[in-house]
Amino acid sequence: MKTSPWKCRVLATLSVLLWGGACRSLVCDDEVIAKWPSPDRTYTATVVTRACGATEPDFTVVMVHRTAKDYDRNGDRDDVFVTIGRIDVEPTWTGQSTLLVKIKTAEGSVRKRVTRLGDVDISYAEMQ
Repeated sequence: MKTSPWKCRVLATLSVLLWGGACRSLVCDDEVIAKWPSPDRTYTATVVTRACGATEPDFTVVMVHRTAKDYDRNGDRDDVFVTIGRIDVEPTWTGQSTLLVKIKTAEGSVRKRVTRLGDVDISYAEMQ
């Protein structure tokens, strides 16, 4: 049975996409520091340190996800705050869907800072 060239290209493309999505979980290691559920337990703020090998710096990541599901290990859709290095981070729920993230970091090391994810409003403050 002969396979057509377009089927081979589709299969090759799918293989690359699937492998690319899996690479982060194979290469990076997340250490969960803490999880903070929202007052109604609908959402959870999870803080992890992410190590992606000896040639890459470690990252501190704050993620927001539904409590019923674990955070997205293979992508960054749940990431609301990402900074280079291991830093002190204190997420505090100030309402059912309002999160305050207290951070201790230099502004230049922040790689991602989201102020809204789905129904959740997120604000930031410098840790004293």
